[in-house]
Amino acid sequence: MKNLLISIALLLNISVVFAQQDPIYSQYMFNTAAINPAYAGASETVSINVLHRSHWVSMPGAPKTNTFTATMPIAHNKLGLGVFAMNDEIGVFKNTQAYGMLSYHLPVSYNGKLSFGLQFGFNQYRGNLTEVKVSSNGKFDPAFANNISKTQFNTGAGVWFQTDRFYAGVSIPRILDNRNVKKNSNEPITIENQMHAYFMTGVVLDVSKDVKVKPSTLIKYVENNKISYDLNATVYFQEKISVGFSYRDTKSLVLMSEVQATKNIRIGYSYDMSLSEVQNVSGGSHEVMLRYELKWNKTQIMTPRFF
Repeated sequence: MKNLLISIALLLNISVVFAQQDPIYSQYMFNTAAINPAYAGASETVSINVLHRSHWVSMPGAPKTNTFTATMPIAHNKLGLGVFAMNDEIGVFKNTQAYGMLSYHLPVSYNGKLSFGLQFGFNQYRGNLTEVKVSSNGKFDPAFANNISKTQFNTGAGVWFQTDRFYAGVSIPRILDNRNVKKNSNEPITIENQMHAYFMTGVVLDVSKDVKVKPSTLIKYVENNKISYDLNATVYFQEKISVGFSYRDTKSLVLMSEVQATKNIRIGYSYDMSLSEVQNVSGGSHEVMLRYELKWNKTQIMTPRFF
């Protein structure tokens, strides 16, 4: 789709502006530090998450996203450290991010914790325009003779509150107003970074001794766009296997499942399907997540995590 837009822009001799948005995650509730730095160290374990998402698998040039997140507590669980890296690819465009996180955790009740987090890092945007096969009047346009690349430093912040069964958080992963990724006036492509703000919350409810239900939601605001939301419900069986679904207001339904493969390893999978005609040509979206956790100290008891 973006290749087609570039071709049209060239033929009309106009400049194209792409609004750069964060990639979609269906299993964000199991990888919270990816969107909220205040969560770093909140689990009081060394936690490593890797995720791969293939969006609209039947469409050429469709988005593909890979993320890596690692967090750990320090200073007797009063502070948390973390790193987040992501590579998002859409057609000839790539967005790479790398951030370091620092959080402060403040006990507010016997099992409640209020956390504040900051992150610092960079975004690198690249456009491989030389891969686009376009021509004007039978001749190749020199505006597409070179690739574009721009690196921008940014910072983000978040607040997080949790108890054993409830959580809520708000975050802005990139606060600085880095708008123009166009290198010079001769380039036909401009990428604008849009500010994102997230609010997420959920609660774990007991149905029986072996069954728990977790309703949750994610509300996302993107600059110059309408507010969007996900509504989720996850059912846990004996704290080892979970199945759930999400409804996204972009007319998408997500089916997901997780399994505690070993004491330290948890594996998740989700499948997104569009509830519109797009499903007929998109083939849906697949997402796989792997989480590895270690005790921070020898006396710590590993307990099941619901968020």
